[in-house]
Amino acid sequence: MDGQMTAWGWAMMAVFSTLWAALLVTAIWALYTYVSRTRPGRRRAPEEELADRYARGEITTEEYQERLDTLQA
Repeated sequence: MDGQMTAWGWAMMAVFSTLWAALLVTAIWALYTYVSRTRPGRRRAPEEELADRYARGEITTEEYQERLDTLQA
């Protein structure tokens, strides 16, 4: 063998390199996801939140209009 790498050696090196790369990418993705969820983001306007509640059917048209008028007053 005299220092020459066999086909199995190359294959194992490729497998382990791929695993390390996948581990690194996963760690970076997990860190990014954690930071983006814990960092305070842009606060939504109350009107946007109200519109979402109306769209989901949580409030009636009358409630939506009353609350919207109150917010705009």
